[in-house]
Amino acid sequence: MTAGSQERYRVVITPSALRDIDQIAQTISEDSPVNAARFISRLKTAIHLLNELPSRGTHAPEGVVDGHIIRQIMVGKYRILYAIVDRTVVVLTIRHAARLPL
Repeated sequence: MTAGSQERYRVVITPSALRDIDQIAQTISEDSPVNAARFISRLKTAIHLLNELPSRGTHAPEGVVDGHIIRQIMVGKYRILYAIVDRTVVVLTIRHAARLPL
């Protein structure tokens, strides 16, 4: 590793989070397929960028689950909820911000 470089984290998206992405896409595409595609692209980019600096997310109201701090990043009105487990970022779910915490 060279000076100033950072080791990347592995990013794993749970099946539940993948279903969330599909449901979000379907909901938005009812009004605008173009907007749905743009938003899903933003979501996927935000998730991918977690491999570089996963600790940038704030602590989520869900607190600690199975000994891991649940973190969140916002994309539009959606919260991407994830945990850092060793050198892996596990994306748990994606929820509209208006929904109550898990």
